[in-house]
Amino acid sequence: MNFTTNKFCAIAGAVLATFAATPASAANLALSYGTTAGVVNAVAVAALTTPNQFVTAVRNSNLDLEAIVWFNNTATSQVQRLGSFTSGNIPGSAAGPPTLSVVGIANNQFVTAFENEQEALELIVFSVDSSGNIARKGSVIVAAPIASLALTALDGAHVATVTTNGATETATLWAVDPLGNIAQQGSSWSVDDPSVIVGVVATSSSQIVVAQFVPNPGGIMMFSLSVNPSSLSLQDAVFYNTGYADNGVIDMLALGGGNFAMALENGATNLDIAQWTVTTAGVMSQLTDNRSYPTINAVGLAAVGGLPFTITATFPGLFGDLFLEANVWGGSASVAMAIDTDFVCTPDDGCIASAAGLGGTQVATASAAAGADLHVDIWKFQE
Repeated sequence: MNFTTNKFCAIAGAVLATFAATPASAANLALSYGTTAGVVNAVAVAALTTPNQFVTAVRNSNLDLEAIVWFNNTATSQVQRLGSFTSGNIPGSAAGPPTLSVVGIANNQFVTAFENEQEALELIVFSVDSSGNIARKGSVIVAAPIASLALTALDGAHVATVTTNGATETATLWAVDPLGNIAQQGSSWSVDDPSVIVGVVATSSSQIVVAQFVPNPGGIMMFSLSVNPSSLSLQDAVFYNTGYADNGVIDMLALGGGNFAMALENGATNLDIAQWTVTTAGVMSQLTDNRSYPTINAVGLAAVGGLPFTITATFPGLFGDLFLEANVWGGSASVAMAIDTDFVCTPDDGCIASAAGLGGTQVATASAAAGADLHVDIWKFQE
């Protein structure tokens, strides 16, 4: 697999300089190794509790939900495919807001959330055995149409969903037992939502932050919610004025200690990476912001070494080709960057990407040009 690091940027010269400045840092980020799988149209990735195991949830060529477990074999520098499971149809295309998400929870279980054939939210719990085989467990369907969704894990036994139908944004808490049964916990929380772009992050087991895109005047409205067994309660609301009337993705990531990162695909061509903090009382304040870093079509966000890691499709090519670009962020600046020239798509392809931290210095990413093969890669960051 071909990969380049900061050296590539120096060779590319003026072409890359138009889009991304080479980070001036001793830190190093490199694409270590990877593999490919079949044709996909949507993708999400999450780490499992078994070390170096992770799962991709994809919409395959039949538009079915397919979950695949992978093993990051650090001894042989290989990504090995283990078990897989196909269940349920996911309509639509890669264009538009996310309709598929996955999170890992305790007991080597994971939860998928997706918009099913009835345009309703469906959650399915799966378990993974010691050999990487997948078994389907409990599931639930919320019989109301949705336009997009986001999913986060609060702890090993609870997840939260945020959905929108284009008029109302709804946050709901779900409990998952060791056998994989899933049930709603308490009442949902709702707010008017003028768009179909939403995000959510659990900053602790007792607090989540939900987000929605506001097209006029252009920005992100964020709400901190306290979590208890009977309800979700509003703590605070903050408007983040990005200045963009267009937004394609809101990806959110907990960094610990009440801090969280948010990656936005703003204005169709720019990556906005911002870090925030929230108190236990729900008061939110911004720490850092970089809203002009270029990206096209794809944004994935994960943590590595306690820092935000982004995977994007960007423009290092001479002929409009998009390669994968990975960055690690320290404050508002990229401290390390690497490019995967083995991955190629164009703006019209609808590039898709997701990322999951594997603990320590490694991140797994899943990416594709819509309707093309899935790329599963392992990146390594060293400070």
